[in-house]
Amino acid sequence: MSRFGPSYRYPTTPITPHGAAGLLKGRVPHVTLRSYDNSIVFNLMGPLSIADRTKPERVEVNGIKGLTAPWKTIDQKGATQDGVTHIDALCDPTEVELVVECMARDTRSLRRVVRDLIASLDAKRQSELAWFTQELGWWWAPVRWRGGAPADPMNNQGRLTQQLSLRLMADDAFWRSYDDV
Repeated sequence: MSRFGPSYRYPTTPITPHGAAGLLKGRVPHVTLRSYDNSIVFNLMGPLSIADRTKPERVEVNGIKGLTAPWKTIDQKGATQDGVTHIDALCDPTEVELVVECMARDTRSLRRVVRDLIASLDAKRQSELAWFTQELGWWWAPVRWRGGAPADPMNNQGRLTQQLSLRLMADDAFWRSYDDV
């Protein structure tokens, strides 16, 4: 990981006046995806994700599923017992699906945005999916690819947008935050 911070951000422009107003109001959560080697950060949603018209390269969230880990209960049943006795519950890995839309000013820039997004995720090394709200603070989960590359067709020939479904997995099932005292 780079200790000096990311070398590239999407969107590449500083925060816009509209984004600054949204940051002060705090109504929309801020969502980021940081690459496993800390070289790229994608501001997917929130005040920092609003791009300047002169450099519109960005990635926006269209849909999110699976933010809570599924769990299984461990029960015990006696031979003559009605019902069951609850023993414990164990969480499976969190399986997050992000439907995102990559946008750019021309097809060459769009190919770079898509390439950077795909390159920021790995099957072995963990990237960071993070949320920030003024009420709850900063929360993050280490995530990796789950079950292969995006199945979306690469239909951006002559277009300025490309939709991708990112299937990610947080191995330990839990979101993390700073200690609260």
